[in-house]
Amino acid sequence: MTHEDQTQHENKQPRHTQELLQIGAYLIAVTYAALNRSVGDWVEYPSQLAAIFAIAMYTFFFNHWMTNGRPKFGVKIILLFAVYIPLAAILSGILFYALGVTIKDAYLWLEASAPLKVFSPVLIGGVALGIGYLLFVFRARAPFVYGMTEVCIGVVVAILRIPDWSAAPTNWDSEIFIAMLSAGVYLVVRGFDNMNRGLKPESYDAVLAELKERQSKIVARLQERCEAEK
Repeated sequence: MTHEDQTQHENKQPRHTQELLQIGAYLIAVTYAALNRSVGDWVEYPSQLAAIFAIAMYTFFFNHWMTNGRPKFGVKIILLFAVYIPLAAILSGILFYALGVTIKDAYLWLEASAPLKVFSPVLIGGVALGIGYLLFVFRARAPFVYGMTEVCIGVVVAILRIPDWSAAPTNWDSEIFIAMLSAGVYLVVRGFDNMNRGLKPESYDAVLAELKERQSKIVARLQERCEAEK
């Protein structure tokens, strides 16, 4: 093994460990949410998140192509819009709903546990650091996907700031619009910026790289079948 191969092998080991930790966290969250939430909750909330994810991705790609030029229409574009974006939206909705449920219930448990109240600030600080580190690794490994989550969280934050949907917007408190601009819109802008950065040639996104590799294999198989049928 050459020095270059050994260096690449050593660099892959931390990434492999980080990926295993992330997968383990997702599995724990999904399992917990599945055991502690009703079927109705699983149908309602993940579907709403999935719709937000899908709208965000379709909007981004249309805007990206209008700015940088539309790619040639073909099998890859069809797969992107008909398969990859819907699947990514559904999986993202499920994962983020499960993570949200797990984090919320963990916080409520810490708040209600009398023996742990003294240590709650320390525990919450530790949890915040842990989640922050995982998100940092997530952004470094997959800036496009991380940006997509920022956009969706920004939209959710803006929606949750509306106190009464039955009231007319003219009767809303001005603080609602300030909260939308300061939190929701800011996250949306940052999210689109990270998505755009993730698509640049000098940037590396592990999730997009995996999708592109699988897409190339699918396209190659389709082309082989078409040539064999001729």
